Amino acid sequence: MNAQRFKEIFIPYHQKLYRIAYRIIEDTYLAEDLVQDTYVKLWSQRDKLKSIQNMEAYAVIVLRNSCMDYIKQNKKEEKIKQMTEKPIFVENADWTDEAEFIKKIIDALPQQQKTAFWMKHWEEYPNEVIEETLGISAVNLRVILSRARKTIKDQFLQWKRI
Repeated sequence: MNAQRFKEIFIPYHQKLYRIAYRIIEDTYLAEDLVQDTYVKLWSQRDKLKSIQNMEAYAVIVLRNSCMDYIKQNKKEEKIKQMTEKPIFVENADWTDEAEFIKKIIDALPQQQKTAFWMKHWEEYPNEVIEETLGISAVNLRVILSRARKTIKDQFLQWKRI
């Protein structure tokens, strides 16, 4: 694969890759660095890419693996674990904007639920791509999305009653 063909295939995915990296890492500059690292890895594998049927899904998987490697190397796992242990609902919250409150609920979801929910409902990825990206089965994805939706609905309804 030559440089021109590589650019034609992978550059259109840049924004999607960046959004995924940002959702996982939650740092603008680091997300951009990880996307660039993904391009370097893909370029180094350019001769092997002929056998890949879905280039976008493959690029997402390479990016996800890079993000996960970064998290492991920098002990971000502990931060994510602490975030998921915090209660999602805060009593006496004085948020008046429903959309802002829903965003706060989504941000407080466990990382895997948040990523799956975001990819499904904002990025509009098909289930197969989400499954490959997160390394989970179809059944597992349905359970994760169902739990995320239930948490969002329950917390929102509880907030509306207050």
